[in-house]
Amino acid sequence: MSYNHLITKHMNDFVSQGALSMLAKIRPGSIEELRGILKDLDQTFENNEKAIFPFRDIRSIHFARFVIVDKSFTEEATFRNLNEPFLMFSTNYDGSENDHLHEIVEVASDGMDQIFFHCYEYPNSPSKKDRFRFLKKIRATYGAFHVGAQGMSVARIQKEGKLREFIQDFIDQNSNTKGWSDVNDPQLIREDIKDQVRSSSEFNWSIESPDRVPIGWKLFRRTGWKSGIEMIVRLPLALVFWLMIRRKEKTDKIYPYTRYDQRAKDHTAREDKVVQNEMSLLVDIKKGFRRRFLLKTVFAGIETLARYVFTKGELGGIPTIHFARWVIVDEGRALMFMSNYGSSWESYLGDFIDKASKGLTGVWSNTVLYPRTRWLLWGGSKDEERFKCWARAQQVTTDVWYTAYSNLTVKNIIQNKQIREGLAAGRMSKQEATEWLKLF
Repeated sequence: MSYNHLITKHMNDFVSQGALSMLAKIRPGSIEELRGILKDLDQTFENNEKAIFPFRDIRSIHFARFVIVDKSFTEEATFRNLNEPFLMFSTNYDGSENDHLHEIVEVASDGMDQIFFHCYEYPNSPSKKDRFRFLKKIRATYGAFHVGAQGMSVARIQKEGKLREFIQDFIDQNSNTKGWSDVNDPQLIREDIKDQVRSSSEFNWSIESPDRVPIGWKLFRRTGWKSGIEMIVRLPLALVFWLMIRRKEKTDKIYPYTRYDQRAKDHTAREDKVVQNEMSLLVDIKKGFRRRFLLKTVFAGIETLARYVFTKGELGGIPTIHFARWVIVDEGRALMFMSNYGSSWESYLGDFIDKASKGLTGVWSNTVLYPRTRWLLWGGSKDEERFKCWARAQQVTTDVWYTAYSNLTVKNIIQNKQIREGLAAGRMSKQEATEWLKLF
């Protein structure tokens, strides 16, 4: 099914989302020229007609980024040059992977040619099939992946955001003239709102109830079922390794600084332009089979929980993450983390520390210079200042970042979904109507 066909049903269908990570090795001597192309794209893509990569025309994309990666953070608190620098092109998308790739090729072929020309194995004078095969070939598998608003397509998120604005304007303009404050009848107010929405050709679709979550999704959750099995298989040996690393934990090097450096200040200057932010991190994984085994076991646990437990806008109690993923790169030597979130960087890291410290530490304790841990899961991020300085130190500059709905947080999206569901619902009690009106 093509995305053009999918979008005709988007307002009511449950649409699964995926994470595509494409890793293309950069040709020697091409990094600076490629960086210049991406800098121009970063400055022009808001003007969709001039951009070589028209993100807004690729309607399946929620978020996307290009990141040139040529260094990794090491155990010596310095950066090592990668033997094979690479370009990371990542997207969060609706529908099937193949449909999404075909849409990229169809819409952004000129941009692909200009950008990936600087990467190994990109064909000369490529056809659409050649471009599609290239993107399939450079895919990298993620370790774990989280979706904040499961089942919500780009188009539905955007439309429900506009629906909320439409209703809010109606309330603001009519709260006095219709005498709502005098009658104090939330059911009547809701019916007036429904009548207004029903009469709008732009928004009358919202009166129809969205589809329920498909039973197949409830059972399998895309790759969630595989991760659950993998976690169970890995757990016995992981427990043995967990006991064995305790002595090593006590002597592992930790990040020596508790104050931000100039690079941290440079990253801060790029943030908070809209209500959303992005983060790309890259750090070396601690050496040894045991550490890699434990890391992949933790990934299997996070992936399972993200698919079956943390499905209502939160990951471990953190309500700000739109999408997040971990990807092992550089032939297994380094770990890359990419996140799209709806808060400030300080608040985001604070949420991890306060609400999901064990899960966070379970992952990053297997990477170099992470603050001192106990039994893999404890400590770590609780050394707050050191942890935040460590995170800033290994943050990679994202060359291009795109969001399809820059004015919305996860909380906004969930509330807009509840507003739409409340419109489509049958008769409400006075208490239910009152609670629904509180969403505005």
